[in-house]
Amino acid sequence: MTTRSFCLRVHARGAQPAMACLGALFVCQLGCAPVEGGGSSEGEELGADSTAGEDEQGEQDSSWLETDEGETEGSEEIELANVEGPCTNSDSLTATEPTEDQSYLAVALTPPAFPFEVTRVRYRLLGEDMNPDCNSQQAHTMMVFVRDEQGMPASPSMAEPMEFHAVEADPNSLSGRDVAIELDAPIVLEEGEAIVVAVELKTLPDLSDKICVRACADGPWPLETNYWSGESTEPYAWADTVADYDLQWNMVMMAYGAAL
Repeated sequence: MTTRSFCLRVHARGAQPAMACLGALFVCQLGCAPVEGGGSSEGEELGADSTAGEDEQGEQDSSWLETDEGETEGSEEIELANVEGPCTNSDSLTATEPTEDQSYLAVALTPPAFPFEVTRVRYRLLGEDMNPDCNSQQAHTMMVFVRDEQGMPASPSMAEPMEFHAVEADPNSLSGRDVAIELDAPIVLEEGEAIVVAVELKTLPDLSDKICVRACADGPWPLETNYWSGESTEPYAWADTVADYDLQWNMVMMAYGAAL
């Protein structure tokens, strides 16, 4: 059996990129020797410095976690998210090998009560103003499906309910992109189920333009929440990036809906 090495590059403004190679179970700064065990300790966050997630004036930029415009006070809509409050150490995750093109990063979100109806989802992509390798303008795909008590489906396209969305290119999103998807039909979650938001790691063969998914290094890092598909085509070999690789980052993806 062949073990694949999946390398996620972590970008932080003002710092050299750090690379987390999942298949090899190590985390290192570019050019350094592998460190056994993976993950960070003593507050180290994969090479990110204190400027990560700050705007040009040095103030913490948490706008990418703000509530959508159009939501009104008193709304019964509930946000499901794996990051609570403003993120103090925000970066992005992106593939560093052409073989990771069309694989998926995903987040499974569990509602506070059941049954729960999900009507829309949201995620944020980093733009080239933060890193020239990131291209938030390009077209890509995303999926929304259900994880049940059996775990992540190896073939989401065969699952019910499931939605596949082709996200068009946006030439006006040079500095980053907040992608909001209205579901074609509401998805109702029952006890033991979670909604999964999966975003394609679109990567050109020469790695000149890549999809960079916003991530947060603030803990805690819950298990059975952050996933990588392991393959670019079905059947996927979903891996829990925290439990399997000790990658201490939460991919920032959200879902919205209400308890029924």
